[in-house]
Amino acid sequence: MRDANATARGGYRYEAHTGGLVKVGVRWYDPTIGRFLQKDPWLGMPTFPLTLNRYGYCVNDPLQCVDPRGMRFRYIRYS
Repeated sequence: MRDANATARGGYRYEAHTGGLVKVGVRWYDPTIGRFLQKDPWLGMPTFPLTLNRYGYCVNDPLQCVDPRGMRFRYIRYS
């Protein structure tokens, strides 16, 4: 996630005018520190504890999940 002209996995774009931040739906991601700068607006589900980390991405499973709008993850269906 370092190339300023690349499209990140999931279709997210690097924004050179923001100092390299990546817009992921409704949140900004800083690839330099590997963290989101805002909390996820979705509060999560108490019955699924990994969703309660509001700074996480896709319940820490980016290989099987995506969050294209930055609001709530969904599992990827592979054929």
